[in-house]
This record gives sequence, structure tokens and C-alpha cells, in this order.
Amino acid sequence: MNTGAPTLYGVGLGPGDPDLLTRKAIRIIKKVPVAMVPFVGAESRAARVVRAVDPEATVVGYHAPMTRDPEERDRAYSKAAETLAELLERFHEVAVCNLGDPTLYATFWHIVERIPLEDFEIELVPGIPAGLLCAARIGRPLAMESDKVLICTREPPEDLEGMDTVILYKPTRRGVERLLREGFEVYACRELGFEGERVERVNGAEFEPSYLCTIVALRP
Repeated sequence: MNTGAPTLYGVGLGPGDPDLLTRKAIRIIKKVPVAMVPFVGAESRAARVVRAVDPEATVVGYHAPMTRDPEERDRAYSKAAETLAELLERFHEVAVCNLGDPTLYATFWHIVERIPLEDFEIELVPGIPAGLLCAARIGRPLAMESDKVLICTREPPEDLEGMDTVILYKPTRRGVERLLREGFEVYACRELGFEGERVERVNGAEFEPSYLCTIVALRP
């Protein structure tokens, strides 16, 4: 129900290919007066996708720190939350756009948890997570019937007994080596949805982590 309160949209942009956006995501991006997107350094892949949908879109960036330092993260996301609150007060509708899905490892929540939610309406617009596009590129199902799927970041847990598929975001070399030791078929999917996209089987050779790399590991 529309209460007249400002509306915040959490929009999933999918892996990066504008052709994979949902119709609703496209409609919201074209509808709102301003979109917020994360920047890593001077670059924003999310901004590229938004402008592919609407070249005239007003885009406001916020710093998404690629660090685990809690103080630096708090400073960055608190500043982004202040910007978001100001934009909502001024424009009444704002879309915070992240690659992937807004409910899966998205910076959206780091910002939203720092603003008074009772003052706004929130609507989430799902996007295709990178792990699903990776499975499509490999041409293999992630799960069938009673198969178990684990989604995590950096490194999987030591005990992987009973797990049939592991999707690993922001993978480390040690995490990939653990999957190989456990007998998984490991695929590294890099730059999905962008120019330079590649999917490669990881074997005994040393794995090199990179930005926007997703690992899909399957039991043979």
C-alpha cells in the first residue's frame, strides 16, 4: 500500500549483461529520478548497466570499500546512507542498484541498515546472481532433486561432506584448493556479462583470484 512515504528500490542488475535484466528492473531504472550505484575506486560496473538501460539516467555513486577493515567500511557506508537519505527526501524515489541480486551479498543492505527504515517504503527487485549465469555458461545444473547447494564467500568450510555444489563468491586461492582436494570439478567464471567474459576449468594449476570472479564447484 502506498502511504505517501518516499520509496527506496533495491534493484538487482544481474551479472552485468543488460539483456539479462528483468523487465521490472528496466522499468524502475527508467522511472526513478536518480539511481545510486557502488564504485570500486574510479570504476562502477553497475553504472555501466544502468546507463545501458537509460543513457540519460542521473547516477550518484557511493564508495564500496574492498576491505574487511570494519572502521573503513563503517565510514564508507555511513556516508552512503547519508547521501541516500538526502536523495530520498529530495526526490521521493531512489533506486539503489547492485550487480547480482539485492538479497545476496549486496552492498544495498550495508546502506539500508544505517537509515531509519520506518520513514521509507522499500521494494526489492530481484536480479540474476552470477552463480546462475556461471552454471548456464558451463551447461550444467546446479542441483537436481535432493542435491545440496552451498553458497558462501572467500572459502568454503572444512567439512563439505554431503554438499553436491558449492558457489563461491570473492574466492581465495586457499578456498579453491580446498574444493579441488575434496574432488569437486571447479569452474572459474570471470567478468560474467562484461567484455572479456571467460569460463575456465580449474585443475591442478595455481588459481589466481580476480575481481568479479565466481567459482562453481560440482561433484563429478
